[in-house]
Amino acid sequence: MFFYLLIFFKHTSIIKLKNMIKKEKRLITPEVVLKASVASLIFYPIIIFLFLWRETFTISEQVNHSKLGTLGDMLGGTLGPIWSLAGIILFYIALKEQRDDLKVNKDALLKQGEALKLQADEFRLQREEMGHARKVSSEQAKTLQQQRIESTYFSLLDLYHKITVDLNNSIDGKNFFKEFKGSMDLVIDSDLCMKQKHQRAVEHYLSRFSSRKEELSHYFRIVYRIIRIIEESNIGVEEKFKYVKIIRSRLSQNELFAIYYNSFTPDGIGFYKLVLSFNLLKHLTPLSKLEFREYRTRSFKEDEANIFVSELRKSLASYFNNLRCFLKTEFEGDYKESFRVGISNSFIIVYATNDENRLTMKIKFDSNEKSVVPIGLSKQLFSKFVKELLYDQLIVSNYINDLEFDDFVTDKSNDESLIYDINSDIKLNITSDLT
Repeated sequence: MFFYLLIFFKHTSIIKLKNMIKKEKRLITPEVVLKASVASLIFYPIIIFLFLWRETFTISEQVNHSKLGTLGDMLGGTLGPIWSLAGIILFYIALKEQRDDLKVNKDALLKQGEALKLQADEFRLQREEMGHARKVSSEQAKTLQQQRIESTYFSLLDLYHKITVDLNNSIDGKNFFKEFKGSMDLVIDSDLCMKQKHQRAVEHYLSRFSSRKEELSHYFRIVYRIIRIIEESNIGVEEKFKYVKIIRSRLSQNELFAIYYNSFTPDGIGFYKLVLSFNLLKHLTPLSKLEFREYRTRSFKEDEANIFVSELRKSLASYFNNLRCFLKTEFEGDYKESFRVGISNSFIIVYATNDENRLTMKIKFDSNEKSVVPIGLSKQLFSKFVKELLYDQLIVSNYINDLEFDDFVTDKSNDESLIYDINSDIKLNITSDLT
């Protein structure tokens, strides 16, 4: 009976322990379990006392091992389950605490991840803020730089204007460069080739320049310095051309004439590169050059000739640009393109080539007169005029000095059209704006 009471007590104790764990988790701790397990040892004397109730023992009697075995079984059957239960509870508490630790660690890792994310976002915002600050600083630096450039540029431009006014006031006609150009009037032997004509024109310029060197040197230096300031500035190409176009718009034809020939002299060696880079002589009329003086006869229609020359230059620039695009493709054969130029589109020009160093040019024109072309020249003289014009625009105006005229262009004209084969050691190009 007592044994069943112990079993019932153990069962109810387990249920109570489970309920206690569910109701109040903080009550079940390893210390409590250990204390309860130690406290259960008080049952040993009680159990022994009850077991030996009304038993008599003497020293002379032999020990009854069966009773001792029964006592051991009784003690093991009662206290053993209690200690086993305590072990189970301790194991459960350990697992629970481990699970709680894992949860805490997981939460800590999540919070750490969120903290890292917030830190990364903060760093990103800082980078964006720093990038914005750098951009603002860069814009401010660019603005300051542009202000410095503009201040220097327009100061030099004012100085240029003052020098030009002083030059004009130094003569009676009040137009210094017009008088200077008039003093260079020269008729060059028509039997000379274009290269020789150009050399003769430069020599003639130097002879006139020496008598006006003091006035002209100051003028050329200020123009050079204006272009040099633009070239050395750390601004984009479009911005540079914006400033160049301002000074270019102020240069008269007579000034361009002087700048052109001065750029071929020893004093102008450093200037011609800037002339090419910024197409400074864009508005110089080729027919105003001394080399073309022989064509300005009574029958010569200069206005129509200037239109023809201008449109010829544009057609060459357009063709070379399209040719470069064509050569990047895998097409074979010559690239051909035709243009109508002149007043009423009276000239038809056809270009063909597959190499940037050579070009075949064919000219056809509509005219009721078989012997005269629309600009007032005979076909023979017009053919010579075109050859010299090509050499002037493609070679001389690009400051190429080592290519002979006869080696550059070959005339293969026939009764129907004018045909020219052009060959060069370097890439053919027409000076034009980069923008």
